[in-house]
Amino acid sequence: MLYFPLISGVFPDWFPVWGGESFLFFRPVFNIADSSITIGAVLFLFFQKKHVQTDTKNETPVVKDEPAGDSSDH
Repeated sequence: MLYFPLISGVFPDWFPVWGGESFLFFRPVFNIADSSITIGAVLFLFFQKKHVQTDTKNETPVVKDEPAGDSSDH
């Protein structure tokens, strides 16, 4: 987990609503593991059509790397 508090300070008294309160710019914590899982899942869903092709006759998925046709042993 990474935490980057870039700027900390106090809002001026004349500032509406938060006047006089302290602030910390970029408060969130960045979690590398969760971000990697999310990016991987999105990429998997985005590129899924490249690896799986739907047979229009039977509506069953066919993997592109395997030859289409009879699957019986010779």
